[in-house]
Amino acid sequence: MKNILLILSLSLGAFGQRIPASSPIAVSLIESIDSSKASEGQTYRASVAEAVVVNGREIVPRGADAVVTLVNLDKSGKFKGSTQLAVRLTSLSINGRSVEVATGDVTRVSGGQGKNTALKTGIGAGIGAAIGAIAGGGKGAAIGAGSGAAAGAGSQIFTKGQKVQIPSETVLRFLTTRQVRLGGGGK
Repeated sequence: MKNILLILSLSLGAFGQRIPASSPIAVSLIESIDSSKASEGQTYRASVAEAVVVNGREIVPRGADAVVTLVNLDKSGKFKGSTQLAVRLTSLSINGRSVEVATGDVTRVSGGQGKNTALKTGIGAGIGAAIGAIAGGGKGAAIGAGSGAAAGAGSQIFTKGQKVQIPSETVLRFLTTRQVRLGGGGK
């Protein structure tokens, strides 16, 4: 009887839980993305890199399956001589059920890197600080700024010549654009 109750509580653990809009979700790619071989709409396997915690409760465990979709691909010559690609987190697997997720895009552009690195690092630091301040006050802002700066600078490894590559095991950080309901519909 105890085993049945444990299984039931685990399977219903996420049922009715919600991930609020503007929540960060970090995923690690299982498959690499290469703009020279990719096409819009193509999906890539990923896994949740950091547990998603809401109100102190883990509702999406680290390692949960995820799907990232290529939503925009502008090859060289169409976007100021550079190649640009954008990916979006589109679903998570919770207790064996696929749950639709709406997030903002993560975009990468090929081309010159000098000013671009400084710009992305500064933007990343600002966004990270804002998220950190909301989540944890002053200390959270400092941690978020450091994480955001690292993410902005690290994004430079994704571009090579006029193609864009995002290697497997790369951690991508998305923000939900609307509330995600886990269990009972996914929206």
